[in-house]
Amino acid sequence: MNLARREKTLFLVAGSVIGLLVFDRIVLTPYLNRKEKLLQEKNNLLQEWRQLQKIHSLEKQLDSEWNNLIKNGLGSDEASTALTILTSVRTWAEDSQISLNSLKPERGIPYERWKQLSFQITGSGSMERITKFLWHLENSSLPLKITDLRLASRKEGTDDLLLQVKLTVLSEEQAGKQPAGSFVKIKEETE
Repeated sequence: MNLARREKTLFLVAGSVIGLLVFDRIVLTPYLNRKEKLLQEKNNLLQEWRQLQKIHSLEKQLDSEWNNLIKNGLGSDEASTALTILTSVRTWAEDSQISLNSLKPERGIPYERWKQLSFQITGSGSMERITKFLWHLENSSLPLKITDLRLASRKEGTDDLLLQVKLTVLSEEQAGKQPAGSFVKIKEETE
């Protein structure tokens, strides 16, 4: 069978097209799909790595801030923490020029591995002076939390106000004393 030149060319082109389709289905398309999948996986891993880097830097920053709080506010025991708070509140009251009517520490309550100390503060002064005092409380480097705040007028129509504030602060448990509710592992000696 003698094929004409045109038929040979047609068979050659058809064979080339079929060969290219087979090459595309078996080699090229799976390769490109795998490459795209790997690029997507690489981008996901990079994004995850960046998030972990942010978390790590945030952890360092928070660790530094926590150590600062412990150094500045959390004393080694309940008494030293209370003394620090009482001294600071008196200093802020003097700076704000409010008159402190009372400053009472309350008994510490166990809170996880800490002790939560409360302080009841009562004072009086003008709105400007009380605002300055509250600013000192809020912007303190000490780990204070205002849990209750009451403001009332002592005399109607005047700028003479009565302030009642309840603060809480955390203190470390005393050394050698086991915190309430904590878990202690008992080491069993094996013979």
